[in-house]
Amino acid sequence: MFLFFRWFFGRWGNRSYYDA
Repeated sequence: MFLFFRWFFGRWGNRSYYDA
């Protein structure tokens, strides 16, 4: 579930937080 949000928000431009 967490990985989904990490990918979902990551592709929205918030990679600084989710693409660690």
